[in-house]
Amino acid sequence: MAALKEKFQKEFGDEEWIVMAPHYKRGALILVDDNLDIIDIAIAVAEDNSTLIQDLITSGKLKKPTPEQVSVWEKQRTRFEFVIVQPFVLAREIGK
Repeated sequence: MAALKEKFQKEFGDEEWIVMAPHYKRGALILVDDNLDIIDIAIAVAEDNSTLIQDLITSGKLKKPTPEQVSVWEKQRTRFEFVIVQPFVLAREIGK
């Protein structure tokens, strides 16, 4: 787990919506709730912790963006912090 944490910390980044858009279009963009550690969630996904992931989806703490959110992001040059866990991109809005 330590190796995964180090890997994801090194790969963690931030970008504007334009970089996230292709991942959204292919259905791979997953939003992570502000109260969760995005690196811990990346590790859970990589380790296939399906029980935790399902609980987070059910509670709405992990979800796909809505078309309404996307519309706002496209207009406002919103920035995101993110990490890639193939085939997914885990992201969180961090502002403009």
